[in-house]
Amino acid sequence: MILQKGVYWPRLLDLCFKTLNEAISRTLLIWRNFARTFPPQDPPPCCKPCISLQTAFGCESAISLIEQAEGYRDCTYVDTTGHKTICYGFNLATGSARSKIEAQGLNWNTVYNDCGCGTSGAGCVSQGQCQNLLQGAVQTAAQGAAAVFGQQCECVQNVLTDMTYNLGEAGISGFGTFKSYIEGHEWNQAANDLYSTLWCKQVGSRCTRDAGIISQGC
Repeated sequence: MILQKGVYWPRLLDLCFKTLNEAISRTLLIWRNFARTFPPQDPPPCCKPCISLQTAFGCESAISLIEQAEGYRDCTYVDTTGHKTICYGFNLATGSARSKIEAQGLNWNTVYNDCGCGTSGAGCVSQGQCQNLLQGAVQTAAQGAAAVFGQQCECVQNVLTDMTYNLGEAGISGFGTFKSYIEGHEWNQAANDLYSTLWCKQVGSRCTRDAGIISQGC
């Protein structure tokens, strides 16, 4: 800019501020008009902060947790408690086991006596039949977990169902301190208590996984 003779600095500064104020006023006016045209709206549900990380990323189902922990076998074997077992940890020693096996079109005596792992009778049950047995057993375990602990959030409830599947409703009911922590939503304390149980020492990685999920809470 070339200064003309007789134009002083104070006058030049006043001119600059006046030009700047006019520009700001025009910008604000444009923004107000734009805001009236596009009123603010609520964010979509996926962006609302009330959604927890567990809800956002999902939880493994109880069936998935049980399948991972139990593994699949198409033959009978003796579990750590001394009971004959088949498929995904399906306990053949329960009172209802025979009727459930026969409901799949299987011969009870063949399954119980002649289907041992490592024998010529292994493979007497198909994976589809094992899936059917698992689904029914998981429903029973879910009902047992709800009876003992009430209804918790999905992630924790699935773990409680996995534990009830493995221990039975009577067995999991004996975890009194753990139960009180769950009911109080004291997740870290519940997980720590689980680590101290004999069950945790027996099942190893299953306990570590379940306790880790519980420690994250709801």
